[in-house]
Amino acid sequence: MGEAPRNAPTLLGAAWSPWQFRDGRKDSAWSQALGPIEAAVEMGGNRMAVVRHVGGTHRERYEALFGPLPDFSDPARFPPAARPDPEGGSPEAAAWGAMAPRDREAVDRAPHHPPRQLLRPGGRRGPDPGLLFPRHRRDRRRGAGPEEAHGGGRIVTAGGAPRGRFRPSLRLTLAALPVFVLLCGLGTWQVRRMGEAREVQALMDERVAAPSLGEADLGPEPPDPGEVDFRRVVLEGRWDWDRTLVVGRQYWLGIPGYRLVVPFEWRPGPGGTVLVDRGFVPRDGFDEALSRARAEAAGPVELRGLARDASEWFPEAAATDSQDLGGRVRRWNHVAPIPMARALGIEDPGWFVREGERQDDPPRGPPPSWPAPGWTSTHQGRPHLQYALTWYGLALALLGTWTGMARRGGHGRDVGSRPGPRG
Repeated sequence: MGEAPRNAPTLLGAAWSPWQFRDGRKDSAWSQALGPIEAAVEMGGNRMAVVRHVGGTHRERYEALFGPLPDFSDPARFPPAARPDPEGGSPEAAAWGAMAPRDREAVDRAPHHPPRQLLRPGGRRGPDPGLLFPRHRRDRRRGAGPEEAHGGGRIVTAGGAPRGRFRPSLRLTLAALPVFVLLCGLGTWQVRRMGEAREVQALMDERVAAPSLGEADLGPEPPDPGEVDFRRVVLEGRWDWDRTLVVGRQYWLGIPGYRLVVPFEWRPGPGGTVLVDRGFVPRDGFDEALSRARAEAAGPVELRGLARDASEWFPEAAATDSQDLGGRVRRWNHVAPIPMARALGIEDPGWFVREGERQDDPPRGPPPSWPAPGWTSTHQGRPHLQYALTWYGLALALLGTWTGMARRGGHGRDVGSRPGPRG
């Protein structure tokens, strides 16, 4: 009947959208389809003519399904043509304004179901549209409470805004429940791991602060590795450079190199030799640094460092992890004290030493000489709190998605899709 001022909006996803049009002035697809009935450039009709047509043509079938339909035959109360017009000035708008508010409400609310029957193919019952011609949103806020639709899939309040009924799908629930339980379990596991890491850190802080252990404290018999773990030690003895081991694939401030593991004999007899992680040596100049370290520590020396339980450092590493390196030292892929001692024929004392002093702050530059010893008193654990929040966040996201899809049952295809009488 005319040219509309805007292009038609896309139909992509329209059946699943709770609001229609670019400004969201329609709350469902069926409500959007009622607009052209009164649009001057489309069908050019009016709501009074629609309810009169329903009452005159489909009254018996309507009342058999939905109960009594008001009588709109009185022209004094219900003029032949009437509709609201925000701009005003039309005869239909004047007739609508002259009607009593109760009569206008009857016209708006009477034909709840016929539009659904007419607009849905096959006359299949769907969500209750509430008002055939919903009022403006500012008017929807005024009302007297919710109104349950006869056979629809959602509740329409007197304010006009539909509320989706919570109808979770059994298939969706069975698929989401084990995933939700798994995500919550992973989050709880990370929280437990975080507690264990804090206990290890507390133990480390307590033992590092204790006095250093000497030869007299370690006793003639090998000490319990668990008792000396994280304890500082001060020992006197000699380096056994002929049995030096090298750990490859190491980096220090981005510099590639190795870690030196050298046996240290601090007392004669069984259990008197302990492996010592002497620190990092760069790949370039490795031979020079190794020769200088041998020369500087040729005689008796004092060893200062941190004792660690050897059972926590790759205890099952196979001897085949080692390989010859220039015929002088043996190269390993990990600092593995127990397999290393076994490969060198040393009686395993159950603990080893990381040479140097405490260095919690990251180094700012290369040391004056190599190797670069040192150890940190901070437990190098993983960010368990971050992992736990991630798992719990995914669980909440899954719960929100499941809830949203369950509430969309009032707008989805499955709600109210059971066959009904054809109009």
